[in-house]
Amino acid sequence: MNIERQCASHHGEMLQGMFQFGEAEPIHALVTMPCAIHKSVARILSRPCSGRLTVVPQYKTKSLNAAHAFLRHFGLPDFNGVVEIRTNAPEELGFGSSTMDVVATIYALATYYSIELDAATVAELSVRSEVASDSIMFDTGTVLFAQRAGRVLDSVPAKLTDVIVVGAKLRSSGVATLHLRMPPYSRGDVEQFERLWFILRAGLETSDKKKIGAVCTESALINQRYRPMPKFDQFLSLAESAGALGCQVSHSGSIAGALFNACDAGDLMAEDFLMRLRVSGIDDVWRYEL
Repeated sequence: MNIERQCASHHGEMLQGMFQFGEAEPIHALVTMPCAIHKSVARILSRPCSGRLTVVPQYKTKSLNAAHAFLRHFGLPDFNGVVEIRTNAPEELGFGSSTMDVVATIYALATYYSIELDAATVAELSVRSEVASDSIMFDTGTVLFAQRAGRVLDSVPAKLTDVIVVGAKLRSSGVATLHLRMPPYSRGDVEQFERLWFILRAGLETSDKKKIGAVCTESALINQRYRPMPKFDQFLSLAESAGALGCQVSHSGSIAGALFNACDAGDLMAEDFLMRLRVSGIDDVWRYEL
């Protein structure tokens, strides 16, 4: 019997920087922007093959790493079968394509072996598999996630809801995350990021979308100094003129998003913004709703 599990994409970050929070040294962490417009499906084909674990397509090496990490973690023998990955997510744009593949692979193997997994274990295995992981395995609440340590620094039970996101591809080419130098944030930046996390927490807990949007924008602007996104200033200006709550980016990708309140004429504002983007020459655009 074939088994398959899937994992949804994300849309970059609402907040990304460095945080102290009781750590010996400040640590890089992020808050993922939810998005489910893309998905990866991992399918376990348990038929005999070459006598070893195989991933199809073969270039999905991070999924192969994830499968081996799963087997080692649980002390399981080598798996004589195929993990087939199917996805509709474009790669290296900021939708979390590699983490989607990795998480789907881990959950598919867990289902095959009837092993119960918590999100913390999946996060640990994901970081072992790809060095830096997104936090899309945490599907309840919102987490501040150390993407290279594989652990949660803080969390809030609330999630972002009732928001329309208009996204756009702002960079012409993709970005290989592991080839990027980690930003050399200052002590002042760390203090700013910590302040923004507490504002974001409060905004999520009280459904204050203006606070949430403001945090996204401020985080994006800080990171523009270290890892500039082409056309972001233009994107932000058009979004503000269309009444957006704020803008976020994928800090290791090519996409940005503008947030609109779905409960307050947001649909009309979002359509107006889409038109403004296309008129300005930014035409690889999309929208989705949380």
